[in-house]
Amino acid sequence: MDMSQYLELFIDESKEHLQNLNQNLLELEKQPDSMPTLNEIFRVAHTLKGMSGTMGFTNMANLTHDMENILQAIRNNEIEIADETIDILFECFDALDSSVNHIMDYGTEDNNNYKELISKLNKLLSKEKDKKNNDSNLQRPSLELEHHVIKVLAKAKAEG
Repeated sequence: MDMSQYLELFIDESKEHLQNLNQNLLELEKQPDSMPTLNEIFRVAHTLKGMSGTMGFTNMANLTHDMENILQAIRNNEIEIADETIDILFECFDALDSSVNHIMDYGTEDNNNYKELISKLNKLLSKEKDKKNNDSNLQRPSLELEHHVIKVLAKAKAEG
């Protein structure tokens, strides 16, 4: 199917969504605990992912997919939002804006696969999840340790 007939619509809608993304990122920077703002950012990323995937712009689709992963983890309270998170989301905005501008100028996606940026997103996701897991492990006793103590006590009692 010839997607060129949809290119202008894709560009116009992408520009509109990117403007919305920028405004909401600025708002999130002011109010990091705003769930409605976070939900809107997620919605925009999800929409851009679907639109770019449909048009065959896989680099944009891959980047927005990894943005969704971070945003979903925040929404699920798996990670906390921090200045570093917002900074990386702004980097994603800049990359997406650059991609749409390239598509507007040349009719095709550029060759940037955003590996470095996607790597930052994935590292942030795993670092924050590890941090949260470590924090929660410190707050509750280990069942394995308790089981081990019980075995040692039972053995000591049996041996007198």
